[in-house]
Amino acid sequence: METTVTGPGMLTFFWKVSSEGGFDYLRFSIDGVEQSGSISGDVDWRLSGIYYFFRCSYIKMGVHKRHKSEHRTDAGWVDQVV
Repeated sequence: METTVTGPGMLTFFWKVSSEGGFDYLRFSIDGVEQSGSISGDVDWRLSGIYYFFRCSYIKMGVHKRHKSEHRTDAGWVDQVV
């Protein structure tokens, strides 16, 4: 997902992830630069906010069967982008 914010302001959103902790991440970048605060594992909805250009990516690092758990959906979600 990607968008551009024009003018001064803030982009807010909720995000969550259900992934292999420490291997697969939901992360965001500003102007092409990855930002700290990526989420991994089982993280419930949380509010976040940033300025400027926004890109959200789900990074799958491969299958690690020894860490595989049936309760994970191996996905990330973003909602209520304002």
